[in-house]
Amino acid sequence: MEFDAAFAEYAEGLKRRKPVIICGDFNVAHDYIDVYPDNTRNFENTPGFKEEERGAFDNLLSIGFIDTFRLLHPDESAYTWWSKRFNHKENNRGRRLDYFLISENISDSVISSEIITNFAGSDHAPIALEVRL
Repeated sequence: MEFDAAFAEYAEGLKRRKPVIICGDFNVAHDYIDVYPDNTRNFENTPGFKEEERGAFDNLLSIGFIDTFRLLHPDESAYTWWSKRFNHKENNRGRRLDYFLISENISDSVISSEIITNFAGSDHAPIALEVRL
């Protein structure tokens, strides 16, 4: 949680000087739509879905960052990570843990934000962002 706070402070300072794009595995499913619906781990005290973890992500959004996938796909359940156990990928029982966040002053420049699900070799899906700056 200390890292999350320090990172948010750093990102906010950077955003004051120039447009910012942040991407990576945040290791948190931000909302219920970001976890497959019948997941028994869909509780607030589960790692990757704890209230304080989701709150740290909320903090990034509150200081002016936009989740590009949610911007373009507000109601779509889509995942970027699947457990390698129990055929979770084949059954699309995953979580969205990987994000592109952009500073809100360039949100109009987002052309596409996608999850590439046709891949092999990892438990995470590649994500793609196209912007026109």
